[in-house]
Amino acid sequence: MYTFRDFIDKNSTNNTKGSKNIIFYKKKATVLIGIRGQKFGGEQVSILLSYIGFVMKKYGKMCRKLIIHFEKLYPEDKLSYIILEYIVFELFKYYKEVCVKAGGYGYDISTHGFQSSLLVEYIRQKISAQDYCKKYAKILNYNHYRKIISENDEFAVSNLMSEVKIFLKPFRISEDATATIAKIASELADNAGEHAKSDCLVDIDISPEYTKEGVTDSTYCCVNICVLNFSNTCLDDIVREKIVSENYKGEERYQKVFKAYDKHKKFFDDDYTDEHFFMLAAFQNKISGRKEITKSGGVGLYEMISAVEKSADKHNCYVLSKDKVIQFFPQLLVSNMDNWVGFNKEHDFLNTPPDMKSIGWSNTYLMGTGYNLTLIYRSCG
Repeated sequence: MYTFRDFIDKNSTNNTKGSKNIIFYKKKATVLIGIRGQKFGGEQVSILLSYIGFVMKKYGKMCRKLIIHFEKLYPEDKLSYIILEYIVFELFKYYKEVCVKAGGYGYDISTHGFQSSLLVEYIRQKISAQDYCKKYAKILNYNHYRKIISENDEFAVSNLMSEVKIFLKPFRISEDATATIAKIASELADNAGEHAKSDCLVDIDISPEYTKEGVTDSTYCCVNICVLNFSNTCLDDIVREKIVSENYKGEERYQKVFKAYDKHKKFFDDDYTDEHFFMLAAFQNKISGRKEITKSGGVGLYEMISAVEKSADKHNCYVLSKDKVIQFFPQLLVSNMDNWVGFNKEHDFLNTPPDMKSIGWSNTYLMGTGYNLTLIYRSCG
């Protein structure tokens, strides 16, 4: 069963010994952790977790107050600051007092929700630790929707779809786009419950309308979506078990993935791994990790890919699981006649390796799966 300490251990290194970024004030039973730099992304998440692991191991109960000080705090994307909010939430369970400070913070259109986030409210001392924990599970205001979806609530996913549609209604987003966003959120949350057997955090914010350079007759709306779950079961594990064990009752599409896996083995190297392959396989049409599903099902992630292809901001859409990343570039998400998404210019998943732009590694090792989606829509009405 997943625990926060597992997340820390997966990201802990030995380079924190004697670090000038960790100061222990013995008389005050206080530890100060300093995070240098301006940007906050995967590298900084890993560094912070490594420092926390060091503090827990070395000082244990001698530390009653933990201070985390950021030189500057400019999130690289929505997923980064959502993970940071989660880390702070968990730290309240370990320390009598947790303080978060920043020498400055900022945001852009894809991290616009950060300015009114729980974390910024806490940094500015507008809410208490108790308020932080209370609000963490559910937020609903004019441009921000958040909810933790319980794997044990059979109505949670259907309720989520309805709630997201209602949340989006005041904005100048078309009905089709609204339905697509709601379906993406509910499908990803459903996957977390069905496959990873874990609760799932869904966080959506809407940036103010803006204009594009050279376009004078339209404005655009930016929808920032993060779907995050923590689990010992990761995205590649879901399909891997079914394909490798050949537990798919001879269904043709699964047989093709099995053969593709054999072909792709010759492409595997330090950059492209079998974990990347099975993550890519999870997004293929009618390929599902559910044991009982072969011919039906397995279309949700594929439909998400189709939506991203049409409206993704090419710089801000990706999925992270373990330390592997799949980037969603619209031009590489075009499916072929048989509905295989190649993640390459050839649009050939079965025989050709993915474009190197589509795959990557993260400094953060995420136990579970996190989606960072920035979707751009032309304003309507």
